[in-house]
Amino acid sequence: HGKCVSGQSRIILADGTVKTAREIFEAASKNGEIYEDNGEHTIFTPKEQTSVFSLDKQTGKLEKKPIKNAWRLNGGKTIKIRLRNGFEIATTPEHKYIAYRDGFAEVKAEDLKIGDKIVCAEKLWNNCVSKKFDSIEIIIGNQIMLFDKVLDEISQRELAFVEINKIESGFEDVVYDFTIPENHNFIAEGMVIHNTAFTDNLLAAAGHMASKHAGDL
Repeated sequence: HGKCVSGQSRIILADGTVKTAREIFEAASKNGEIYEDNGEHTIFTPKEQTSVFSLDKQTGKLEKKPIKNAWRLNGGKTIKIRLRNGFEIATTPEHKYIAYRDGFAEVKAEDLKIGDKIVCAEKLWNNCVSKKFDSIEIIIGNQIMLFDKVLDEISQRELAFVEINKIESGFEDVVYDFTIPENHNFIAEGMVIHNTAFTDNLLAAAGHMASKHAGDL
């Protein structure tokens, strides 16, 4: 199967709300169109745009990108990593993380080691998870700022490179993934993780697009 995250993995949406991978997929299944469904996976294309935060590895900045496709796949073995700051997530062994190795590098979960540094949107994650933004306006000091402006400001603060301090194996019956155009990554449990090239390969194999353009999905 492909490179995917567990259903309980939490993802920051562009409006600052935090949803699990399962919740995002279920929303897409209700308001979207089915793209493909077989014994291995189910793909929906959302009708209502849902955007997430995504890292532009060229600039090192977080951007808002729409979810193009939402995937649910048969599960299997997983690898859970835990970081020094308490962040943790379970993914399939093939799923790539954005690690920092003298620059941004894509590293499969099965190739990660204790001490490897994972790129995290630590400040953005902590603000969105720990604070409930109930108003469209937020008071910071003596200033009243619109929510979107505050979120943009928080998202552009420097990334954190946090060491792995625990790795363990597990199992998930069902796993999820999301196709993010251009950057091909999203923030899950505070970490920058890659959306799978496996999804592109499946679509290319199915004849939905030319293989040479598969990476652009």
